[in-house]
Amino acid sequence: MLVAELLTGLLPNVMRSRRLGELDCIGIDVAQHDTGSDSVALAIQCKGFELAVGPRQTAACVADIQKFRRLGPRVPTYWLVVNRRVSDEARSEIDAELKQLVQSGKADVARLLDLESFVDELRSLARECLGNWAAQARSRLAEQFQERLGVVRYISDVPFERGNEMNEWPADWMNRDIRKYLGAIHPEHIGKDRSPPRFLVTASFGFGKTSTLHAVAEDWIGCSGHVIYVPAALLADEAFVNGAGLTESLLDQITPPGWTAPQQVAFILRETLRKDLARSREWLLLIDGIDECVYWSDARRLSALWGGVVDLGLPLVASVRDELFQLRRSEFEAGDGRSFGRPFFDIVALLDWSDELILEFLARYKQAQADPVPEAFVRLESVVASGYYVHTYGDIPKRPLFLGMLAEDAWRDEQPETELHLLYGKYLRRKLHLDRHSPGAGAVVRTGELASRFGAEEEAERIIHAMEDVALAIAGSEIGEEGATIGEDQLRQILRAVSAEVERIEEIALNSLLLPAGRDPVTRARRFRFAHQSFQDWFVARHLVSSGGLPDPAIHNQAVRAFAVRMLATNATKGLSAI
Repeated sequence: MLVAELLTGLLPNVMRSRRLGELDCIGIDVAQHDTGSDSVALAIQCKGFELAVGPRQTAACVADIQKFRRLGPRVPTYWLVVNRRVSDEARSEIDAELKQLVQSGKADVARLLDLESFVDELRSLARECLGNWAAQARSRLAEQFQERLGVVRYISDVPFERGNEMNEWPADWMNRDIRKYLGAIHPEHIGKDRSPPRFLVTASFGFGKTSTLHAVAEDWIGCSGHVIYVPAALLADEAFVNGAGLTESLLDQITPPGWTAPQQVAFILRETLRKDLARSREWLLLIDGIDECVYWSDARRLSALWGGVVDLGLPLVASVRDELFQLRRSEFEAGDGRSFGRPFFDIVALLDWSDELILEFLARYKQAQADPVPEAFVRLESVVASGYYVHTYGDIPKRPLFLGMLAEDAWRDEQPETELHLLYGKYLRRKLHLDRHSPGAGAVVRTGELASRFGAEEEAERIIHAMEDVALAIAGSEIGEEGATIGEDQLRQILRAVSAEVERIEEIALNSLLLPAGRDPVTRARRFRFAHQSFQDWFVARHLVSSGGLPDPAIHNQAVRAFAVRMLATNATKGLSAI
């Protein structure tokens, strides 16, 4: 029976009554069962007429309702579904009988659903399913992310920059801007006729981009909105083709695991999602980690993705590693090419954490634990509070992900690494491992050519060795330290020397070690620099130690000499692999 098929997947525990079975004999054609009480939660009688509903058809409907009132069980909800349009006169007579059914106590709610109203009911059920599924899918990913992140919840008042303005509370700020737009939009503006806010959250590795997107989602849901949160790594290929493909991929992402239904139901869900998104004031799309999707380096595919977003007419908050954004800034600003002179995205750049935020993080971490506070953790808090932590930990605590690593070590009463040259080695290896995993998707998303060819551990060592050569080349240039860069051709030569041809320089840049530094004024080839001067100094010092050299005050700056002295001592007792 078509009614049963159409309700399958939209309502749980729906089944067609067995012919001449108990339910069929008392006038129930389709039933939804309450598994808790083993009773009927929804009783449906179906009337299929070949002709328009006239007096004979109306009398048949009334007779079925009366039969159910005599023989049927008490149910919370009763539907009479008719496959034709019901005139006002016929509806009045049938509604009077349905009123009698409720008054008799056989049903709390009794409804007549003719063809048009039944289709409307299916769409309403589809909307309810989509909202629930989207919330559940986002919740599952948020829980998995929180498990990996640790016990500290998101800190809302993190600093960010938009244009040349510095602000705090990025999630709250973006949601306010989106609500303002949706509250003022004309009802006739739907789909691609809209121009809703689109934000691109950028930051280097470990600065909380995924946490920010989940905070946006929680705030939006808390105000009765609906969110589709999808890690870019999980988007299907068709999402990078057009709006229909994006809709299909989004539906796949929110559909519960193991869900099955007839094709007609899938069609209803897909069309309801597409039309609801185009008209909605409640839905928000979040795409996390553009740099982690399979097409992160394909400008044409990314443009098609943005075109699909435009067609849907949805507000969008996306995130991307700042290194990729800087390398391909013009592509992100152009979007799908239909921005009419304005940037496709409003850029929200997350900034280094202040000392106050670092202390707040440690206080929350401590509060979330049940054990007595270890001495190592007390010392960590003291160092941060003193303001001298930079001398011990560099800028690592300013990244919440690695601040959490320091806190975990300290809570195990293990003294966090206080030798900066050792901490950088640990930091870099740990980061290279995490770089291959999407924090939003919880999966390996970027293996890279080096890892594919040599394995993860060897990849880390070869990248460190290559970066030593890069640092040496930059440090040996004639330009002062602040302006020293390396060209793309020379960078490729160094990478080839470690036994791998890297097709895309971005694979190295996305390790957050190098950043784009403009183009050569003559050749227009891209140039790169280290993300932090301290990274460059560390790699120069390590190269000195690995090659048996000594720091020279006439050549090397104070930071390189300090790193080298400590590295030489460590190398003498533990070997270079400890650095």
